[in-house]
Amino acid sequence: MLTVDPDKRITLGQLWSHPWVRGATRWEPVGASVYCVLSDPSTGAVYADEQLVDELEASGYPRQMVLQSLLASEVNYLTAAYYLLAEGEWVPG
Repeated sequence: MLTVDPDKRITLGQLWSHPWVRGATRWEPVGASVYCVLSDPSTGAVYADEQLVDELEASGYPRQMVLQSLLASEVNYLTAAYYLLAEGEWVPG
C-alpha cells in the first residue's frame, strides 16, 4: 500500500479489502454543517434534526415531504425553511 514503485502497489479493490480499511470505523464529521443531512443507505432513513422537523410540522409543513426534500437535496420552500431554522435565522409561525 505504501510502496513507492507503482507497479508493486495494491489495487483499489485490494485496498478496500485490506484489514486496515475493513476494520476501521466509518468516519463521519458530526455537526460539520447544518446543511449536512445524512441518510442510511440500507433503510433510506433520513437523519435530520428531529426538533427542527417537529417545529416545521407544528407550523403546517408536511413531515414526510420535508424529509423527502432533504434527502433529495431539493431546493424548495421546505428545505429553505429547514435550513433557515437550523441557522437560527427564522422562527416558524
